[in-house]
Amino acid sequence: KIGNHRYTAIVENNHGYLLSSLKRIDEACLHLDKARRLFEMLNDHVRRAQVDETLAQLHLASERYDLADVAIDLAVNTLESSGEQAFLAEALITRGIVLCRLGKQPEAKPIFERAQRVAERCEDNEAAGRALLILIEEMCDQLADDERREIGAQANQLLANSQQHATRERLRKCLETIAEAH
Repeated sequence: KIGNHRYTAIVENNHGYLLSSLKRIDEACLHLDKARRLFEMLNDHVRRAQVDETLAQLHLASERYDLADVAIDLAVNTLESSGEQAFLAEALITRGIVLCRLGKQPEAKPIFERAQRVAERCEDNEAAGRALLILIEEMCDQLADDERREIGAQANQLLANSQQHATRERLRKCLETIAEAH
């Protein structure tokens, strides 16, 4: 009512994300669309791109991969020109997942690797390691033995000090998968 549309848009995005995590897809879409329109009206391209990434994740969760592809393309294209490298790294990770779900693993691999490099430049080892974990989880069978071991070693190094129990568990499973595949 007081006209702070930017905070309204932020709350709409957060509300949409929460509803998405609760698998209330249709409701989440409504809030995310509203947030996107508000950020567009405010000419806030970076936050609009963040909403686009959230929409891509929502579409991934509901297995609407074509819609996820459109949303993440919008996010990545905006973030590539924004200078917001940390946000770009996260969007690239989502882009890689979308490509894997679309069966485009050869296109996804360089995207995950780029996400890792961008995150490392931002000194975000957690995001860099997560990009490699997802690469292993999504494409382990399609990687050569040497490549799997190298990616596993890099992920292990990047995530050695992770405070996230779930991330450490995923890393352990990925390293076991690499050992078994070898």
